[in-house]
Amino acid sequence: KPFDALCLWKAHTQLCMPRRPDTSLKVWTDVRRNQRANGRLHRLLLPSRYVLDLLVRSGMDPGLLEVLHLYAPIGKEAAANAPAPARHILALGRLTPEKGFQHLIEALPHIEAPTVLEIGGDGPYAEELRRLAARAPERHTVLFSGAIPRGRISEAFARARVAAVPSIWPEPFGIVGLEAMAHGLPAVAFDVGGIRDWLADGETGALVPRKDIPALARALDAYLSDPGLAQRHGAAGREAVRKRFLPERHISRLLEVFEEAAGASVPARADRLQEENL
Repeated sequence: KPFDALCLWKAHTQLCMPRRPDTSLKVWTDVRRNQRANGRLHRLLLPSRYVLDLLVRSGMDPGLLEVLHLYAPIGKEAAANAPAPARHILALGRLTPEKGFQHLIEALPHIEAPTVLEIGGDGPYAEELRRLAARAPERHTVLFSGAIPRGRISEAFARARVAAVPSIWPEPFGIVGLEAMAHGLPAVAFDVGGIRDWLADGETGALVPRKDIPALARALDAYLSDPGLAQRHGAAGREAVRKRFLPERHISRLLEVFEEAAGASVPARADRLQEENL
């Protein structure tokens, strides 16, 4: 929503921020400061079309905005990976309610064949997730791997046939799904935020409506039950990363923007100084 008193009131009543008056004042002050700073920008780089659309609706000048997608490298080990033969789901991220891991556990009763759900990460919601997992059907196994070191991420992806990105908040991008695609895995995600920028439904994975648990289970089970489908969509995802989301592509455009801003900075700074002196 555009930033105004109504926005602040909704954030207060819907618990988007703490209800302490001093915190509300700080949020208001910080956003106002950011808005003033935005007027001095040469370019604002955004991770997804979703974020760009939000800022346009909030009143920002579209001419300042540009989508510069995040990226995922394809290393030798990632390029060699293909979806694993086991019925194994991998989900990585910080264990908080908005990341939606609880909905993966809730989806397990809708999946008939024995399945392994591996959750990698840590966070304040870990104990609640463990309690939920203890009530999952006995035919399934829920593993909590803790925070997986960066050097072992490829091993984790190699164990899985499909990656799950069950975030229920509007992810600005959702880079963990892109990393899964770089490792040759299809991704299943709720259709929120900027995830559509990298996940092509029915081509590199599946998008399902937010919090639709049966649909989430069906999408996961489609890959678990059909290794060929998982491999085809995983290969398509890896190719999409190769064409659109490599680090070199991101860095090349980023350097161009730096050069453009540096070239524009001298006259722009002079104009501002002249205005201030007047």
